[in-house]
Amino acid sequence: MINKLNYQLLMSTEKPGRYTGGEFGSFQKSEAIFRIAVSYPDLYEIAMSNLAVRLLYSYLNQMDGVFCERVFAPAEDFEAILKKQHIPLGTLESNTPLHELDMIGFSFGYELTLTNMMAILEAGWIPAKRDERRAKHPIVIIGGPAATNPGPLSPFADLIYLGESEEFISEFIPKVLELKKQGAIKKDILALFEKDEAIWSPQKTARVNRGIWKGFGHYEGTNIFPVSSLRTIQNQGVVEIMRGCPNACRFCHASYFYRPFRIKGPEKLVHEVHENIINKGYREITLASLSSGDYPYIEELTEYLTDKFAKYGVSFSLPSLKINSMTLSLLEQISQVRKSGLTFAVETPAKNWQLGLNKDVDIEKIIALLMEAKEKGWRLAKFYFMIGLPIYDEDESQAIIEYIKEIYNRTGFQLNINLSTFIPKPHTPFQWAKQLLPEEAMDRIMNIKRAFQKNTKIKIGYHGPYPSLIEGLIARGDENIGQLVYEAYKKGARFDAWDDHFNKKIWLEVFEENSFDYANFMKAEKNKEWLFPWDNISLGAGKSYLWKEYEKARAGELTSMCTDPCLSPCGACHSQRKVLNKQTYDFSSIQLDLPEYDANTYHRFILSFTKEEKAIFLSHLDIMSLFERVFMRSGYFLHHTQGFNPKPIIEFANPLPLGMASADEILCFEVHNPETQSVMMQKIQENLPFGISLKEMRPLKAYVKGEKKHSLSSLYWGSDYLIHSFDDMPRLASLFKSITVLMEGLDSGLYKEACHTFFLRQDHIHIRWIMVPKKQSGIQYFLKELTDSPNDFLITRKTTLGKIGEGEIQPLFELPQ
Repeated sequence: MINKLNYQLLMSTEKPGRYTGGEFGSFQKSEAIFRIAVSYPDLYEIAMSNLAVRLLYSYLNQMDGVFCERVFAPAEDFEAILKKQHIPLGTLESNTPLHELDMIGFSFGYELTLTNMMAILEAGWIPAKRDERRAKHPIVIIGGPAATNPGPLSPFADLIYLGESEEFISEFIPKVLELKKQGAIKKDILALFEKDEAIWSPQKTARVNRGIWKGFGHYEGTNIFPVSSLRTIQNQGVVEIMRGCPNACRFCHASYFYRPFRIKGPEKLVHEVHENIINKGYREITLASLSSGDYPYIEELTEYLTDKFAKYGVSFSLPSLKINSMTLSLLEQISQVRKSGLTFAVETPAKNWQLGLNKDVDIEKIIALLMEAKEKGWRLAKFYFMIGLPIYDEDESQAIIEYIKEIYNRTGFQLNINLSTFIPKPHTPFQWAKQLLPEEAMDRIMNIKRAFQKNTKIKIGYHGPYPSLIEGLIARGDENIGQLVYEAYKKGARFDAWDDHFNKKIWLEVFEENSFDYANFMKAEKNKEWLFPWDNISLGAGKSYLWKEYEKARAGELTSMCTDPCLSPCGACHSQRKVLNKQTYDFSSIQLDLPEYDANTYHRFILSFTKEEKAIFLSHLDIMSLFERVFMRSGYFLHHTQGFNPKPIIEFANPLPLGMASADEILCFEVHNPETQSVMMQKIQENLPFGISLKEMRPLKAYVKGEKKHSLSSLYWGSDYLIHSFDDMPRLASLFKSITVLMEGLDSGLYKEACHTFFLRQDHIHIRWIMVPKKQSGIQYFLKELTDSPNDFLITRKTTLGKIGEGEIQPLFELPQ
């Protein structure tokens, strides 16, 4: 039940749907011995796309006795409200305050989310600093690729897990449950966890070795991660096809973190794709890995998937395609439904510089591929470059300019160029290298921007050099850097990865107040004997191997790809842990149970539903996307529009503003494979998130060529609304008096036209509000003009009204179509 406080708090935020939960597939457990929250420390729409959070949530919740929930970073508006009202941040599943949990696990995949992690802890009434926490507070464990340098994290983490956490979970969580049954307290659980060789803690002196999940590609559990009701940044299903990367790019931390590379078998992959489409309702599937083109069966896999699923309007994307594994036939396969973008991670233009990175990006191959793609209808390509790489001692901006000009002049493509500053990362051959200062980086970026400022077909974008500075400090800093980050957090630093949120002034103030010379830190190239904060941590590749790679980089020498047998031993592989070579596989042996339908016929239906409770905090665009997935996972395949980016045909009568409830929302849809209305309603209801319930459904006659087509919006006339006060009847009576005075004082105008009738009932005001052809004619604007506190009232649409021509006004659902 919505109460006044929750409603007012949520309606005071930019996107209240970030904090409500209630999504389809959201897990609930009435009893649990061990309660944990997992988090990627960013906003909901970013964090819900994080693969690690999806895997951990699913894996943990399939263990008896464990309840894993989610919590993400509160936006600055919501964080301020929680602090002002003295309310702790809670989990999305049960709204349990964070300080009441047993553990919080952070997937730390990006250094610039560190201040967000502190904000999550303190908003949940947990001190951000470890030495200020007590026995009553949850254990704070951090893992992920950006956690491989414990230095800056050590003031905040009770434990840091180095590696792939599935192995750790499967071994240690059952032991935790046994300890909990015996009455164990926080220190007992910490002592147990510290026994794992992949765990770092402030008290531990033993060497830490990265944990590697032996079950990758063989795990038989199901994916129970919630399907977001809110539109997320990556609003698609994700299937991990390969972990690690066979390439040995010397700047790439992830390549070293996930060694050796391992693949999933084709049959398991296909069934995971099927589950994402049929059970989750996604129409876009990302086949994810660090280098998807190096999946040994990639051509056969994409051909098989598009053959099976394209007719259902499903498309596939392959991020991180290496130039040498990109072919036009592969792009055509994944672009049968929607044209995929052409993306080239060149990094640096000159051949000898590329060899220093252990890459070979032939410009002639790129141009040939673009010319082939142009004949097939592609017109846009994206290129990524880094500046400040440690393989040359010169300004590379002019070389990048010449490279872009050659691509443009020879292909005529529209080009989107993305520039970023090179950041040396730990456990890579470039961990000894220097980093460009922000001022130097910006000079080079602006040189490139100015070169193309008159060419509208070449767009230059870049990641800010100052955020890159902070990323570099956290990546290679020690505990003192962690203290600087904490001081910046206390001054208000949040969402530092977002250019529009990054506050350079805060960071420079912190550096000045602490007499910290960041220029000296960044510009100093380290020698071979340099002692790093992560020297007692092994990811597999030894320090001597990395130094040899650093020397080869400066000499422009290539290192072979990861293969079996290994030609360049780094230490990550051994007899039980090695890469897999491609074997013959027959894709026709994979059996899928897929429904058949006639794509040339479809049936129209009109549907009414209610929108209450948590669902009122979803925008109209969210509701549209939500229903697209609901129909898909209910087993109903919608008729699509034609063209470049086909869309399911769903029409809503009249969108409701955020924060308004409804007892009568109307939509129309066109479906290829209908069943009886009772069966359809049952299946659709089972796949809806909390707060949305079906009322009625009836068939409509198909469109006949030449007949007038009535859209729902053309039939919409107005709505009956009920206004309830969260307070008492006198508050409602006062509002009714204000409406009466306003209406009596108007001879004409917007509200005189729109407000048809209004009555004061026992516990609500009933208003009939008609559609007028003027902007901002919605009832919510009307209410805001009448009171300084519009959030003291909840507006509910009682009935959606319609009429045909000059006919009688009646519920739109009942109109003949």
